[in-house]
Amino acid sequence: MPRLPEQVKRLFKKCPSVTSLLCGSLCFWYIYLFWKNLSPFWFNPKWTTDDAFQQSFPFHAVHHPHIFEGDLLYNAMKGYLPPLHYGLGYLLTWLVGDPVMMGHWLMLIQIVLAALFMFLGVRALAGWAPAFLAVTWLLHTRHTMQRLTGGLQRGWALPLLAAFVYFLLKKNHTAIFILLLLGCLLHPPATVTCGLGYGLFLCWGAITPSTRSKCRRILCLLIALVPLYAAVLFFTTRRPAYMGDVVNYTQAEKMPEFTNPGGRFPFVPLADPWEEFKIFGFQPFFQPIYQPGIWWQGEYLRFTWWRDGLGIAIVAVFVLLLLAGLYRRRQTIPCRLLWMFPAILITYFAARLFAFKLFVPDRYLQYPLTIFWISAFSIGIWRLFYRLPLSAAANDRYQDSRLARAWPALAAYLILAIVIVIGSGKGLSRHTNFNRVIDQNGEVFRWIKKRTPENAYFAGHPNYVDGLPLFGMRRTFATTETTHPFFPVYLKEMMRRLEISLRAHYAKDLKELVTLLKPEGVDYFVFSNLKFSTEALKKEKYFKPLDSLVRELTSRPSTDYAFRQLPPELDPVNHPYMLFKDAYSVVINVNKLEEHLIKHGGFN
Repeated sequence: MPRLPEQVKRLFKKCPSVTSLLCGSLCFWYIYLFWKNLSPFWFNPKWTTDDAFQQSFPFHAVHHPHIFEGDLLYNAMKGYLPPLHYGLGYLLTWLVGDPVMMGHWLMLIQIVLAALFMFLGVRALAGWAPAFLAVTWLLHTRHTMQRLTGGLQRGWALPLLAAFVYFLLKKNHTAIFILLLLGCLLHPPATVTCGLGYGLFLCWGAITPSTRSKCRRILCLLIALVPLYAAVLFFTTRRPAYMGDVVNYTQAEKMPEFTNPGGRFPFVPLADPWEEFKIFGFQPFFQPIYQPGIWWQGEYLRFTWWRDGLGIAIVAVFVLLLLAGLYRRRQTIPCRLLWMFPAILITYFAARLFAFKLFVPDRYLQYPLTIFWISAFSIGIWRLFYRLPLSAAANDRYQDSRLARAWPALAAYLILAIVIVIGSGKGLSRHTNFNRVIDQNGEVFRWIKKRTPENAYFAGHPNYVDGLPLFGMRRTFATTETTHPFFPVYLKEMMRRLEISLRAHYAKDLKELVTLLKPEGVDYFVFSNLKFSTEALKKEKYFKPLDSLVRELTSRPSTDYAFRQLPPELDPVNHPYMLFKDAYSVVINVNKLEEHLIKHGGFN
């Protein structure tokens, strides 16, 4: 029998084994389930997430450059968008023509990049089989994946961290320097974690005899580039004067908007660190959106002890992986990956110490620890339990994933999978935070977009008109989603606008409505019909400190409101100010209402 050429032999060695094909089949099967679960919402122009209400509507200006000209909400929300994210969003909006669909495409890009770099990183240090399992695990981590919904700027944290881990494992220092620069323009918090982790790794290498010379040169280069990175970060995060400086924790303690519970962002007092770790730090293993339990004799029994004990168990198993590797003289988890963990801890506690100058502390746990745990456990389990061939070379010791050698590792993965399923279920619950649809308030936003001038200025109940800038493509006086308390100067103006909007929505008569809105230059007002039933008025609430105002405004009988003075049907002849009405909404023209009241003696 003729011998195969050496090139053919090498090709067969590089081909995935049966083990890799099985794990790959599992991965692609889960990708199919993931896509099928989201298919009614993903790439459906009707659906988006609530956070897109504040971050996506500025992209309407791509095709309508003057539509939000001079608008405070537009300028403030656009200022939140990092330059590179805004540039990519601008290009995609120009191509697809719709900010909502732009968000869907950005979400796809973020998920693909995160999964790709996760796969490449694990494959580089373990093999094909664990790489496929790592991608499956990443997609299964639902609470993290839903943070990518809508293609928002926060979604760049996951691909940035996954790419950093890959380049770190491959020791591609040039790519890391470029990645840090891109990260400064995409997602500063994740970039800070990556930069610190890289710096700790280089510092350790600089005092290790075998790597001292090379790491010192690279560390000096990193230190030399720090001013450049800092300047780019400053450029990315700076805010104009009308926003004011971001609040510190001492200021936030005195602001009801931060009070927990009841505030717009209920972060004060900060949660206990271990409690935050349990919620945000172990999401690959269990998630807040899933409650573990079993159905037993007609009753669902929840495992209330699961969350309290599992976090400690995960850390213990992680330490055992390291110790077992030392015992068996194997580096189960690469040292360069381990430096990411102290970097995460340092940035998290720094964010607590300098809250809210470094934004919200839990953001420094959710994304970084998701990438870290999945990478570390996927690599560590394979490298510990894989039965090494004696003749394997140092560079490809773990790449040969034949079933005869891989079955102990696969058994360990199976145990891990059981733990994950108990804590997180099938990972396909909910709809990855696609929680807002264009017609949830009827046809009002579509009507506004088609039937009102582009320069029209709208107001309404702040909750009800949250989606108006995005779905209705019009300037809006005030919305809840765009009311961010982190910048006091901006917040002061927004609170003034919110109070006017709430007083107008619950005005006692039409004259009061006009009196409130006319000085603000509002052209149209949107009423929420369903908020004026007796039951709705009793249940109505709002965040502090406007909660007391709302209770006062909704304490009157349901008949004692301006809304009740509107005609029951559209009547262009006798009531030309009411332009739209359906089961959900009423739209009135404020100027025409004023003319109507003057004509009929409503104004003295």
